[in-house]
Amino acid sequence: AEGCLNTLEIELETAIASNSQLSDQIADLHSSIEDMTKQLREKEIILDESESTIAALRDEISSVTLQLSEEVAGLRIAKGAVEDQATKAKERVTTLESERKAEQLAAAEILAELKGRFNAAIESN
Repeated sequence: AEGCLNTLEIELETAIASNSQLSDQIADLHSSIEDMTKQLREKEIILDESESTIAALRDEISSVTLQLSEEVAGLRIAKGAVEDQATKAKERVTTLESERKAEQLAAAEILAELKGRFNAAIESN
């Protein structure tokens, strides 16, 4: 009976030691779970901040895109106005050149007539 008691005592001590190891392992697992939970919360906060930043950047990009579209439209209108002015200026230059040529021809005719009269006056004297 004493041998049985010794065996039971050894088995009980082994079971207690094993239980103690399991308790330590469980405590370590709980600690690891708490650490992981804390890290997960921190990463969720970072993710939320990142998503908020991304949303703000998207809003800003949309605003800038709209502004640039408006500026491009304004520049197209300005370009059209400049092209119209350039066309009118070319037309005015063409008109002025035609008028200048006509005036040169008229002046040449008047000069030729005056030369003719001058030569006629000189010959008659």
